[in-house]
Amino acid sequence: MRPLPAAGRTVTALVLLAVAVPVAGAAAMPTPVGASGSTGAPHDERPESARGWVRPVPGPVLRPFAAPPHPYGPGHRGVDLAAPPGSPVAAAGPGRVTFAGPVAGHLHVVVRHPPGWRTTYAYLDEVSVRTGIDVRAGAVLGRAGGAGSAAGGHPGALHFALRVGDRYVDPMALFSDQARIRLRIDPRRRAPSSPTGERAGLLRAMAFDRIAGVPGVAAGRLVRDAVHAAAAGPRLLVAAKRPLGREAVTAARAVHTGVHLARRAVPVSPLVTGAWRTLARLGAAFAGWWTCRSDPPVPGPRGSGHRVLAIAGLDSATDPRTGATMPLPFAALGYGDDEIHWFSYLGPGTPYRRRHTWGGIARAARRLDAHLRDLQRREPGREVDLVAHSLGGVVVATYLAFVYDPADPGLPPLGPVVTLASPHLGVPLASLVAGLRTSRSGREVLRRLDGARRGSVPLGRAAALAQIAEESPLLRRVWRAGVPAQVELTSIAALGDLAVPAPRTAAPGAETLVVDPAGWSDHRGVLTDPTVLTRVRAVLEGRRTCPDLSTGLAAAVGPVLVADLERHLARLTTSAARGADHLRRGLRRPLLPVERRSEPALPPRGARP
Repeated sequence: MRPLPAAGRTVTALVLLAVAVPVAGAAAMPTPVGASGSTGAPHDERPESARGWVRPVPGPVLRPFAAPPHPYGPGHRGVDLAAPPGSPVAAAGPGRVTFAGPVAGHLHVVVRHPPGWRTTYAYLDEVSVRTGIDVRAGAVLGRAGGAGSAAGGHPGALHFALRVGDRYVDPMALFSDQARIRLRIDPRRRAPSSPTGERAGLLRAMAFDRIAGVPGVAAGRLVRDAVHAAAAGPRLLVAAKRPLGREAVTAARAVHTGVHLARRAVPVSPLVTGAWRTLARLGAAFAGWWTCRSDPPVPGPRGSGHRVLAIAGLDSATDPRTGATMPLPFAALGYGDDEIHWFSYLGPGTPYRRRHTWGGIARAARRLDAHLRDLQRREPGREVDLVAHSLGGVVVATYLAFVYDPADPGLPPLGPVVTLASPHLGVPLASLVAGLRTSRSGREVLRRLDGARRGSVPLGRAAALAQIAEESPLLRRVWRAGVPAQVELTSIAALGDLAVPAPRTAAPGAETLVVDPAGWSDHRGVLTDPTVLTRVRAVLEGRRTCPDLSTGLAAAVGPVLVADLERHLARLTTSAARGADHLRRGLRRPLLPVERRSEPALPPRGARP
């Protein structure tokens, strides 16, 4: 056979290419919905077992998925699968672990899969993975049978959930060949995958899922739905009215728009807004009290069984007789005398004085790292609990955000971390001092205050005080980085604390508990009150305790008003100091400018006028 000439070969290649491209395009085109293959929409996926999706545990479904009526309503955001205690829990599909650690005393694992879905495995007894690693389908994530895993009267269960973006869907659709999950994730509304955001989302889901499990009549559930809708705002009322029809949605939007315009037009809109927010906080506090369930005491010897490192706050000092730095009775928390260790602002084993606590927080965080390494050398591998008061809690948060490395073998494993009356979000009184530093009159006021506080560090040069001011650069960096997911942080606030109001103790991603110590000084009383010590011990033992209704309602109103009053007082004082500076500069200048006129020159002698 004679070879084709060059022009013939070119024509033949073009003909073959014209035939091959349509055939390849037809093979790559998606088949219609219902046929074998992928769905027709470009963003649709078919979660089939043939694609690698496996059940986390082989047990049957004990409690099915129940979609909530709106994002903040009651429901069951997942399924409970029968899992004997100790049985391995497998990853449903390949992905990356975005969270692995405790939330409200229960171990959780969250895996983010390539399509943008996230699966949650809750109430584990043991976690075998860490945040940031990639896992394949079927990889063991941990062991089932942790606290809170009992469901429907069965000895144990695994709570398995699936989120598409920020919406919960039935996770059993992953294992059905006929099921379709239509992915419509707006890139601008993707749920955050940081450990802090995952912890906050899991806390919300646990709180709302408890509502459906509380026994009661339909009227009680309706009241709880209304409370959560009021706490969420008018936009959720629109979502709740959607099943009623298009007319109801239009009317609700019109009402919402009218309220928004009225808030802008009426002069008393700040009062209306404040009243609405107060009612929302009261409703959320009532709903939290209504749905809260206290865990029973742990059988056997009480206490965490770990060592404890105590970190005191501003103006603390080492007692030369006992070596203690704060009056917290650790024996009442279940610790032995040989299990209590005291943090020093000068380094391990070095007594310190009050003036040493006013230095920089970053330096104190490095000293905390040296303390923990010293404890690891003494007893390698034994867990250490951290209990901090006031400024010590900010030192702990700074250490966890920037210094602590969970994979470092030179550091001991950390148990529960509890902070008492710690200004995680800053305090208005520190903002007042920072504002006074910016004016000459304010610096004069600080100098006079320092004269009355002889022997203490001057307020104008206290680095720690500037770093716990509201919106300080250090605090912004700390909570932008967040604490590691392996650490369970609990912040305990005092109801009547004037030095650190309760709203300023809320660490992002941490659980916040408000207590009411007896006495007039709640900032110090939080260390010695027996009721507070009972709740701190429950946190260290991994148990959940519920406050009484009066404390919850008072915490929703009183501390917020105190914080707002202190914040306005700080701004008013700062403005007054700056105004005094302007007044001084004005008094030094003449009120009216003096007009200088030159005298006419005299004519020369002998000249005629």
